[in-house]
Amino acid sequence: MMHAELAASDGAALVGFSQGGLGAQSRTAQEKLREKVSVFDFLTDAQKADVEARTRLIDVTANVQSAIDASVGRELYFPAGDYLISAALTITLGSLTIACDRGQAQFVLGTENQNGLVIGDGTGTTKGLLYRTSVSGFNFVPRSGVSTFSEGACISVNNASYINIFFCTFYGSDGTTRRLWNGIYIFQGVSVNVEWCMFVSLVNHGVDQEGSAGLANWTTSGRIDNCEFSDFLGNGVHFGPFSGGCTINFPIMYSFFGTGVYVDSPGQGNNFIFEPDIEVDNSSNGIIVNQGAVIQIVGGWIGAGTINQSALLVNSNATDVQMMGTAVFGLSTTLNGQACSIVGCSIAGDFVTSRTGIVVNSTGSDAMIVGCRIKQFAHYGIQFANSPSGCVVSGCHFKNNTLGNVDGMNFNASFSPPVITGCTNDAAYSLTSAASLVLSVGKNMYGVTGATPNITSMTTLGIAQRVTIQAGLGGITFAGGGNIQLKNSPTTVPSFSTISFVSDGLNWFEDGRNF
Repeated sequence: MMHAELAASDGAALVGFSQGGLGAQSRTAQEKLREKVSVFDFLTDAQKADVEARTRLIDVTANVQSAIDASVGRELYFPAGDYLISAALTITLGSLTIACDRGQAQFVLGTENQNGLVIGDGTGTTKGLLYRTSVSGFNFVPRSGVSTFSEGACISVNNASYINIFFCTFYGSDGTTRRLWNGIYIFQGVSVNVEWCMFVSLVNHGVDQEGSAGLANWTTSGRIDNCEFSDFLGNGVHFGPFSGGCTINFPIMYSFFGTGVYVDSPGQGNNFIFEPDIEVDNSSNGIIVNQGAVIQIVGGWIGAGTINQSALLVNSNATDVQMMGTAVFGLSTTLNGQACSIVGCSIAGDFVTSRTGIVVNSTGSDAMIVGCRIKQFAHYGIQFANSPSGCVVSGCHFKNNTLGNVDGMNFNASFSPPVITGCTNDAAYSLTSAASLVLSVGKNMYGVTGATPNITSMTTLGIAQRVTIQAGLGGITFAGGGNIQLKNSPTTVPSFSTISFVSDGLNWFEDGRNF
């Protein structure tokens, strides 16, 4: 009789247990064992054998769902193995932790376009039940031969708050081609934290998040920390409409075909990208801000080998985008949005395929480029195209830019030309006398030597620029007729004497001489 009672399903309630140590209380073995649930508690022997052998022949969806429903408020443990599921597993009854020995348990998605794990059902009631739900250590993979997905996500967060996803790998290939759509999709999620995860070979995005109208329905306050992204066709991280106040820390991205980070959230912003490590290959781009405001990129590196794509592209519907302290190699940065800033960055071309370091187009008014080192571009260091208004370049260092350091500084009746101050470059301080003197941004004094033709024009260098010209042995002569306005014309500058000019962005006006 005792043997039968102990062998029954509640037999553990007849066995005592003590943790040992001062103050430890007596409990039953059943109480102790039920603190943590194993998914194997809900699988048949045949299912367990299939999981452990990783043969992926038996569907365990219903059994795993039963285990999840029975584990509210506790930890559900998954022993090592492959778990074939044909429909989404849902967490809606309350918070729990699902975990495994890191990387040893895999969810195998067996039906085209299915979700893997769904947290929340989109209702406010459920949202309040799921605080602190945690998913840790799993791999998500497609079943071999399943059709390529056009929707769905390995993990979908649907109107839930304070969700943690740690140490998961989202591997979208079945070994032959990319199959799975998104790694993680977050809709109306608050404080969803994704940390130490890997996103590989996905058809669409690594992390895709968006919300809906009304502040209570935004996706906000989330973190994506120390994650790695590679071989995806869409975007590593996609901020869609009504997502803001989110942070990406230390992302590593390489060998992809879309965009590392894509921000497309009209009217929203406050998204932050800290210390990115983005290797731009193929036809991809580093960071694109299509719509959004107050986006900050701080530190890190965005580079490529020989392909001239964009490290940062800000489109005209975006504003107040800042890139600070970032190293850029082999890529252009293009500003089409207003009030953007590039501060303290090292921006280098490769002399050959790279064109212009920073391009500011007509809609990129009020751009600030401050304290940057810009070098080795086959075209220009900075180009102001089609007269953007109110731009500032200050404290920049230019070197080895083939066509020139700054282009497009001319005065325009409708737009104020850029203000350029405190810059320097590698151009010589000495010029050979010619009818048109070629001046360079960052050099405020030149010695002019050689023959003495009538000098009629000088390169325009932006509004309020000043330059002092010193004549060499034999003197030089300035004459009117070009963009030089003299107090007396012609003016001959004696040997080793100086004459100074100030520019309105179009003409040079004599404002001083020492003879």
